[in-house]
Amino acid sequence: MNTQTQYLRPKAVCELLSISKATLYRWTDKGHFPKPVKLGARAVGYSMADIKNFINDRKGGADHE
Repeated sequence: MNTQTQYLRPKAVCELLSISKATLYRWTDKGHFPKPVKLGARAVGYSMADIKNFINDRKGGADHE
């Protein structure tokens, strides 16, 4: 069983969701998207599990923009 959490960098999240970085940061600031995790001094990542949950929740039809 693989228990290691996978993270995506902001650019990859934007590509996956077809959104701009500005939209990603706006959603994060407003609490519409999960907060990033600090991966290093100058790097953040978003949990793949959190992203999957976000996508599943959006399938209900709510628009977060």
